[in-house]
Amino acid sequence: MIIAIFLLAFASLFLEFIPGNAFGNRRSQVIPESRSFLTMKHSHKNKNESADERNLKQDLTSRSPWSSFFRQGQLNNRDYAFLCIITETNACDTDSMAIQTSKTLQKALGDYNEHGIDLISIRVTHPTSTTALEKEKFQKRLVHLACNVMYMKKKHQSHPKYHDYKVVINDVINLEAAVEADVDGIHVKEKDVDQIPFIKEHLRKEKMKKGNLEKIIIGTSAHSIVAGISNYENFEPDYMFVGTCYLTQSHPEKNQDDLEGPLLPARVKNEIRLAANNADRDEGKTPIIFAIGGIEKSNCHEPVSMGADGVAVIRSVMQAPDPKQSTMDIKSEMRNAVLNVGCNQ
Repeated sequence: MIIAIFLLAFASLFLEFIPGNAFGNRRSQVIPESRSFLTMKHSHKNKNESADERNLKQDLTSRSPWSSFFRQGQLNNRDYAFLCIITETNACDTDSMAIQTSKTLQKALGDYNEHGIDLISIRVTHPTSTTALEKEKFQKRLVHLACNVMYMKKKHQSHPKYHDYKVVINDVINLEAAVEADVDGIHVKEKDVDQIPFIKEHLRKEKMKKGNLEKIIIGTSAHSIVAGISNYENFEPDYMFVGTCYLTQSHPEKNQDDLEGPLLPARVKNEIRLAANNADRDEGKTPIIFAIGGIEKSNCHEPVSMGADGVAVIRSVMQAPDPKQSTMDIKSEMRNAVLNVGCNQ
């Protein structure tokens, strides 16, 4: 009996250290995965959320500037101004541009988005005449950039003073990149607004597969009051870019006479609120109206003091020597504008 026990123990040790599996029962060898930045930034996409993560997100959602509760208070009290940062359209043209864009956004966001960026829109222009290989590289750079930003966001969310922000990719042509990077949503061009129902449903299904139950963010643009009201009544976007307010490199074809001006965002917002009241819709779910077009520190207060919910900027942050300081300055100027409006009411 003792000999049998001894033989069994010896066999167990033999199987423990045998390098191969001649017997069809090799033990799994766990090889530590390299936790490179690239690996980490993609990890948020592939696992189902734990209960603690879901509870954290629910808590963050309840105090997010994107919640309907916050939105209703902001509409009533006019005590907050939203800020969107849009990337330059050449952000993914080369590896170095994509890296620089990621670093600039990281600087602007700081340790936990302490200066209150509310939206990051990754807007890129696809190369028109290039090889299939170059197009594939471009797509990979776009996905990697978006993943980098989402990785930053996940890190920021663990900070007790985190200020919630959303991340979207521009254009329905980039829908699959948005799915792969698991960003918060899509910015749909004004000419493509009729595709919003399809986009919402597609993103909802893809996020459900990953166990992601967060709200999908859909935005679009408007260049007139009629377009703004139509977008709201038919598609209920979460936000709208309204402009063009000032001369801008983004629309070099427009001269001073072609501009919609800094008052248009406020007019669109007011007409949408009126439409919501007439239709007995929840005002807290009306779209956030960002003034856009040539916005910088020196003029960001103007559309906000006229009634816009906030501003969207590109070069004033993305080309700034100090992106964090520029972000802080723009938020400060808008905050002062909002407070001054409140004092004068």
